[in-house]
Amino acid sequence: MFVMFAFSLATALVPAVPAAPPPAEEVKVAAITASSTMPKWKDYTFDAENLIDGRVDTSWQPAKKDTIGVGEWVELDLGAPYEIDHIDIAQGLQKVDPKLGDLFCRNNRFAYAYLLFDDGTFSAYWADPSERVSNIGLFYRGEEMPGKEVRVVTRLIRLVVVSVHGPVDWKDLAIAEISVFGRPAVVPSLPTGTTLGSLPQPSPVQEAIAWDQPGAYPFKAAVLDFCAKQLALRKQMGCAGLTSAIVQGYSREGSFSALPPISVADRDQGKVTTRFKSNRAQVSLDFERDTNGRWSVKRITRVDAAGRPAPPTLDFSAEEDRKYQNECWEKLGKKRPVYSGPD
Repeated sequence: MFVMFAFSLATALVPAVPAAPPPAEEVKVAAITASSTMPKWKDYTFDAENLIDGRVDTSWQPAKKDTIGVGEWVELDLGAPYEIDHIDIAQGLQKVDPKLGDLFCRNNRFAYAYLLFDDGTFSAYWADPSERVSNIGLFYRGEEMPGKEVRVVTRLIRLVVVSVHGPVDWKDLAIAEISVFGRPAVVPSLPTGTTLGSLPQPSPVQEAIAWDQPGAYPFKAAVLDFCAKQLALRKQMGCAGLTSAIVQGYSREGSFSALPPISVADRDQGKVTTRFKSNRAQVSLDFERDTNGRWSVKRITRVDAAGRPAPPTLDFSAEEDRKYQNECWEKLGKKRPVYSGPD
């Protein structure tokens, strides 16, 4: 009897081991949209749906060749919130055409891209020129820093291309496939016996939304929509620096400084203006909500300290890949440019 009692007591004192989370599985994408899509050509289609068809020999390709794919974006709707474990992106169009040759090499691939999530987090990824599949599993809130990775719970995922590897042949950007791996987000349940009186009191009414919080996602998307419209507009506004600022919620001005939060009162009225310093200029973003509840950028202005229009110092670009091993230079029989930069 004593032995059994001691065993029962010892067992009761052992803390329960929390259940391991279910393994991450590939998430079925409910819907996908893109900033633009190249029209069908012969037997090739370039719709955004090609990114989720399970094939790497089809691809999404945006329409505007004058941007070489920079500033273009795709957005995945998972249909419900998921905790994201990692995302695989198959680069290029991985197909050898009997007449056209190796299409992975002939099309552009992205060099640097952002992934935005509707919980306010993001991921920044740089891809090697010869990388066939990019595995993205580090997510951040606010400034991107080693050791500051966070968990992501999101329904929407938007990939925006910030730069591409310098064109070896064609100027068309191609991405073959995006595969999202995660698990359904768990909604906390109330403990047994919870009464109305024992529930926590509601927090004070939220007055502002930080750019690394869930409510900022529609405004980030509006900036990306604005910047993807046309090349001349992007150059005028310096969208690379602007995208970096709104994605991370920080502006580089000597050091990182947080963007001013979005006023909830202004949001509820349907018009929001935010101002911050970027690249030694004062940037003003004017947002407006339409009758369908969608936010758009109505105006972006950049002025210097004297109030005069300020030119951008940074724009979207093509990355020089002269320093890196790129199989496509030799495959296409082209002469690799001489790299003269630092080792």
